[in-house]
Amino acid sequence: MKFRKKPGVIEATQWFKNGDHPEDDTMRPFEDTGKTPTEPREGKIVRYFRRPEPEYSGNIVCRYCGKILHLHGWIDTLQGDHMVCPGDWIITEAKGTYYPCKPGIFKATYEPEKTGYRKVETDSGYVMENGSICEPVATLADEYGGRVQIDIDDHCYVLRVKGADNKYRTSAYIFRQAFEVLKTLPSPK
Repeated sequence: MKFRKKPGVIEATQWFKNGDHPEDDTMRPFEDTGKTPTEPREGKIVRYFRRPEPEYSGNIVCRYCGKILHLHGWIDTLQGDHMVCPGDWIITEAKGTYYPCKPGIFKATYEPEKTGYRKVETDSGYVMENGSICEPVATLADEYGGRVQIDIDDHCYVLRVKGADNKYRTSAYIFRQAFEVLKTLPSPK
């Protein structure tokens, strides 16, 4: 059987060195004295990589990324402890737990969340100057009042950007969000 990963939004931060994770709080006061450190402390989420075994000495080269182990981090997960290579992504799960993900796997699995434009109600049909009747399919709007309308005009999908004069104009620019909507539409007739 084949399965498709359910779509969802995740929080992730790419980690390169101690303190890169936004919740590491490396300048937090010391627990025993309450004093603020003068230098960054070990991160709360991604800690320093420390192992007592000789095969994990700080000067040994990592077989995954080719960097010395001294530059690596360590993270506790529900599945156990994991080494974090510089460049790994730290994913925050819904339950507030964290786990590392290699860059190649992250790139193949996730893409940036599409933000800025959302689909809104369509306008009614109207006649263009050349006499063709446009059938609105979708209108995308951003939080600043900008609008992009997708029309069917002469058996083609057309993107129009609404100008300051409140009129739609044909746009040479294709917005990623509009393209995603276009990919879901049937062939115009």
